Amino acid sequence: MAGSTFTYMPPPDPALYYRYVKLLELGALGEEKAELQAVLAQLAKNLSSAETMTAEKKAESLFQAHFAQAPPFKHGSQPLCVDF
Repeated sequence: MAGSTFTYMPPPDPALYYRYVKLLELGALGEEKAELQAVLAQLAKNLSSAETMTAEKKAESLFQAHFAQAPPFKHGSQPLCVDF
């Protein structure tokens, strides 16, 4: 996780942070997917299996509802807002 942008801005809720990273991982490919899976493995150590399972189900639901048709996630490729 060293050097990962995901280690510097975690939400105060570990389950919410896990869900956010899982959502990114669902839309990622290749090397970025592998990096996000490594982050998820570390984050899962701070959660119960029930919390992890719930976070994964919520992330999958969000992904299917809002991002399933979007291009794959590539770090730095999506602007935060228009003209940013």
